[in-house]
Amino acid sequence: MRRSLSGICGVVGVAAVLIFPPAAPASGQARASRAVHGVVLDSAGAPVGAVEVRLLVGGAVADSARTATDGLFRVATEASGMTELFVRRLGFQPRTIPVVLGDASADSMRIVLGAPVARLEELRVEAERSMGGDWLRGFNQRKATNSFGRYLTRDSVVARHVLHASDLLRRYPAARVILLRDGRFIVRMRSCMVPPLLWVDGVRVPQAELDEVTQADDIAGMEVYASMAGVPAQFMDRSNGGCGTIVVWTRTR
Repeated sequence: MRRSLSGICGVVGVAAVLIFPPAAPASGQARASRAVHGVVLDSAGAPVGAVEVRLLVGGAVADSARTATDGLFRVATEASGMTELFVRRLGFQPRTIPVVLGDASADSMRIVLGAPVARLEELRVEAERSMGGDWLRGFNQRKATNSFGRYLTRDSVVARHVLHASDLLRRYPAARVILLRDGRFIVRMRSCMVPPLLWVDGVRVPQAELDEVTQADDIAGMEVYASMAGVPAQFMDRSNGGCGTIVVWTRTR
């Protein structure tokens, strides 16, 4: 009798294994993200750090990153649609590159940035730099006495924890930060449709947007004037019809 019961228990044990198969994956499980890996180089083949890389899907930003010092980046998305990479860095020509997600080429992209959009005259830059930090004295003096401008110090820039220079103006009532379909942000003052005048370290940068000439991490100080009122004489220019002036002072690393 004991042998018979032992045999029955063995059969039941086998049946228990058959009744509980491995669980199937949940039907609502999220789709796996598809990544784009690569490296950004200059025309000489050297890696370029601090390059902004945006993954655009259907014209909207799906992910973004900045390259490390070795030029490497990774962006990913679960979305589907027309996919592009928008790549830019101060001093280089921005690029927009079509990408096929899931393709082998998306795992090892090699992006070469072209020549700078514009080169400042070396003699003029040296003349501005020869002031030996006088810009800081002028900046602080205007900050203390000129109520027409908005002034951002290095400490206030760091406290915002933002990547784009345009993000620093989101809390400024007179400024509008507008997102374009290609993922770029532009700044406009009040109801103006033309960009504010841009000055970088005392040099006028014509026909440029703020995010094209600097990043938040590069800024030591910034002066923002919503109209011609209060603009210092050395930065006065009526060519944009009084649609604002932004003066950027970069820091020495």
